[in-house]
Amino acid sequence: LVLQGVFDALRSGGELYFSDVYADQQLPSSVRTHDVLLGECIGGALFTQEFEQMAVNIGFARPRVLSVGHIAINDAELQGLVGGAKFYSILYRLFKVPQEQVLDSFVAEYKGGIEGHEDKYMLDVDHVFGRGKRVQVDANTAAVLSSAWLAGFFKVDKVEAADGLEPAASTTATEVLMEQAYNASSSNSGSSSCCAPKEEASGCCPPKKESSGCCPPKKEASGCCPPKKESTDCCPPKKESSGCCSSKTSNPSTCC
Repeated sequence: LVLQGVFDALRSGGELYFSDVYADQQLPSSVRTHDVLLGECIGGALFTQEFEQMAVNIGFARPRVLSVGHIAINDAELQGLVGGAKFYSILYRLFKVPQEQVLDSFVAEYKGGIEGHEDKYMLDVDHVFGRGKRVQVDANTAAVLSSAWLAGFFKVDKVEAADGLEPAASTTATEVLMEQAYNASSSNSGSSSCCAPKEEASGCCPPKKESSGCCPPKKEASGCCPPKKESTDCCPPKKESSGCCSSKTSNPSTCC
């Protein structure tokens, strides 16, 4: 497996950003072996729970979600093939750190120093640490902040009492994050799944853009823009009256 190879290659405290297409349920073999669905990265989508358990079994700490986006399937035939399954693009963070099973409470403080994250640092969708603020965290999060490459930027202490501290953030289930992404996608009816909306201009300029297939749009110029240039039989153009020829010249061909 790819994940096993990466885990073996990582040193202790290392991490892997892993982005892929996932499904909210197990997919039947008819979907997994369909040529078109495989080509669209849908047929090979892993069930999220299956992937997360696989990562833990290999030795990673609990996978942490950084972002979730719903993938719309607009083709009616493909929709019929996948049934009620929904698909998502998810970005995970996988840390190679000791997996703590203790129930002790910990407090973490972000000291700053990470370039581009001077005031706050986002560990995952549930954990955003403001600089200088002491926040309760669970044992798994404490292990990541104290054992991974982040250790130099966080102060992590075990505490007996948490009076006056911000409560520990609860971990939002991936299923809830996917449902939120689906609802957000459904409410945005003006956007499509893969291409920007078709642009049409009124009048004649700029020319109307029509897309062929998906991307990029095919550009077609109208008969108005730019104006058509026509040359005359005589260069320079014939003038009504000039110093060379006048309208009364008996032999105008000797001039032009």
